[in-house]
Amino acid sequence: MLEATQSTLDGTAQEPTDPVTDNGRLKPVPTPTEDTEESMPTIMRPRQLTPAEEEDIVKQQIAGTIPDLLFMKIHGFGSVQNIWEALVRDFEKKSQMASVDLRRHLQEEKYAEKADVHAHFTKL
Repeated sequence: MLEATQSTLDGTAQEPTDPVTDNGRLKPVPTPTEDTEESMPTIMRPRQLTPAEEEDIVKQQIAGTIPDLLFMKIHGFGSVQNIWEALVRDFEKKSQMASVDLRRHLQEEKYAEKADVHAHFTKL
């Protein structure tokens, strides 16, 4: 790294271009093309991820968005597809249980005689 900086300073390497244009605004970043990627040094070229690496990244993203307790239940399911299906089943089951519980609670609600009707409907 020091050699790269030194070569820029002594003029043996090309100086980086200034990102600011004449009117003080930033220049648009060019979109990479095959030509620009081929002209990049090997160390800077983007590397194509393997399917296993892509799957690991998705697993990390899922793990970062769900509670730890839930992650402990599903982390051994293997593939991302199996993990996702287990999450869907778990949340659908919880959703179904919550709606049954809410329905039971609403059916148990009764209007008390001489009570405030507005308060009763607000509670419902």
